[in-house]
Amino acid sequence: MKAVFVFSHSMLFRAWDTACERLQEQGIEAVVVSQMSAVDWDEFAAREVGGADAVYLNLSRHFPSFETLVRSAQKVRLAIAAGIETESELPACDPAWRETIDQYLKAGGIDDLANAAKFLLYRAGCLNEAPGLPAEPILCGVLDLDSNRLFDTTTDYFAYQNSNGNKLNGKPITALCFGRSLWLDGDLALPHAAIRALEERGFTALPIFCDWELATSFGRASEHPLDQILKHCGDRLTLIWNGLFSHTGQTDDSGGPFSTMVNTAFAWSATSRVVTKAQFDGICRVYIENKKNREWLARDNIYALEEITRRLLEAHSRGLWLADPDQIEAVQQTVLSLEGDLEERMGPVSGEFQGGSVDILTREKVDAWNYRYRVK
Repeated sequence: MKAVFVFSHSMLFRAWDTACERLQEQGIEAVVVSQMSAVDWDEFAAREVGGADAVYLNLSRHFPSFETLVRSAQKVRLAIAAGIETESELPACDPAWRETIDQYLKAGGIDDLANAAKFLLYRAGCLNEAPGLPAEPILCGVLDLDSNRLFDTTTDYFAYQNSNGNKLNGKPITALCFGRSLWLDGDLALPHAAIRALEERGFTALPIFCDWELATSFGRASEHPLDQILKHCGDRLTLIWNGLFSHTGQTDDSGGPFSTMVNTAFAWSATSRVVTKAQFDGICRVYIENKKNREWLARDNIYALEEITRRLLEAHSRGLWLADPDQIEAVQQTVLSLEGDLEERMGPVSGEFQGGSVDILTREKVDAWNYRYRVK
């Protein structure tokens, strides 16, 4: 028996590998591939898709080999198309079947992925018994990378860390939001590198793994799960980084991610007013008042440091950050020291220069903004 899954994107391939090994032991062959994979798609359609008992297609009609895959899928016992774009290309199936498979994939565990393949074959008439029901998906939590345990709140996470001798009290906290798929797939090299880099700088790193759809609604939904996680951090929370941490040390041009984090904090503050004074204070303390970090940024990515100072001054001027006088003085002194260094680095300039200027255009300068109404 053979089930084929084709996805439009990378879909937990490490977890799928383990699930496929378990299925192989039960006499079931499962083939899982992404349209981003480097394969000969015509050969794949003829050999893998055309020779399958059941196929699950979740891809875009804009994919160059879409038609070839669909024609091959029409020859098998059962082909289920996921997504609006593909529904009209294959014979209609019970929408509940597709929904059930989506629930298995949403849960994302090894057993759930294996059961998704079994369910596909069951509906194709290749298996006599339906697999077990999908597990309830865990959409977000704080992960302890050593034990792979996921905690619902930071209270439980910190209690566990302290019980294991990792004293975290008093350190500023940086929350790192990663995609839930990294946790499900066991692909934790990036989170490990991020945590090491932050701990070297005196932070407590809070690795939060979150479903993508849930992460995009953060700040807009009441009683959001991320709110419940982060509220336990109190004033120690200095930054929320909703993205990926791409640098692991103080290397050339490695200040970019830090300025991106500050931009993110500013954006959240300007739109949702969720960034506290303590969090802005933490940014100032770590990147401006900390001489070692400030000199490193000025040396290896002066533009990142300039952007951080600019955002802090703007946040203060707009009332988003009620900075103390000594904090504003530290930021302003940093700006003054940067100006000369930036001018020296620019050297002779011909044409436009990408810097931190703000150009103001008024209605008088843009004719298209001067609307003229006429009544015929």
